[in-house]
Amino acid sequence: MTVPAEIVAGSTVTWIEPPALVTDSPATSDTWTLQISFRTNTAGEGATVAGTARADGGWDVALSAATTADWTPAVWYWQKKITSGAVVVVTGSGTTEALPSLSFTGDPTAFDGRSQA
Repeated sequence: MTVPAEIVAGSTVTWIEPPALVTDSPATSDTWTLQISFRTNTAGEGATVAGTARADGGWDVALSAATTADWTPAVWYWQKKITSGAVVVVTGSGTTEALPSLSFTGDPTAFDGRSQA
């Protein structure tokens, strides 16, 4: 799996990143580290998460609820990179949609899930 297509603000999201290919050779968590950076079109908003090495050579990735709690509902851009010493390789990039959380405390306020369009 890769970065999910949708992430609900305030939720914990986990997935497994498989070993990456670098010049047709597998780059595994034995010798490479994984980092995924998230940004959106709001100043001061962003997040970075590191993968945890797996025995199969891939990485476990977890975005905590605390990390996603303040994510603005919008398109978020992500970029994956792996590093080994001084070598840095971007292995993927894309977008994910941050969705608002529908949870509330007390009496719920009005919610309009329509887009601005």
